Amino acid sequence: MTSNKQIHRNKWLHIRLTEPEFNIVMASMKRTTDRKISTYTRKLILGKPVRILVRDSSLDQFVCELSALKKELSAIGNNFNQVVHRLNAAKNFQEARAWMPIASTHQRRLLEKMDFITNHLNTLSKKWYPGS
Repeated sequence: MTSNKQIHRNKWLHIRLTEPEFNIVMASMKRTTDRKISTYTRKLILGKPVRILVRDSSLDQFVCELSALKKELSAIGNNFNQVVHRLNAAKNFQEARAWMPIASTHQRRLLEKMDFITNHLNTLSKKWYPGS
């Protein structure tokens, strides 16, 4: 039977900091996995390891690119959808024939953009997961 003893911390250590010193400590803590200042400072004082968060700036760039691509794909998809709707609603062959080149152009743009996204995702996948 294992014992789950809870640690009771009943000793206080009071320190005073200036506002700039406190801001430095808080900024340093925010770069770690610790969310409580008491946990963070206890680790520092006792010389225990502190886990630092590593941020991959390429992910920020990727998210911005995806956001822009999402808007662009949405616009292309909406245009293509409207053209296909008009093509299906055509009353005669001549009207449908007039919409075919427009539908083809929008379809090509949509497929090109999808290929671009697939290639970009494959490149990032190889970077993040080598050997995949």
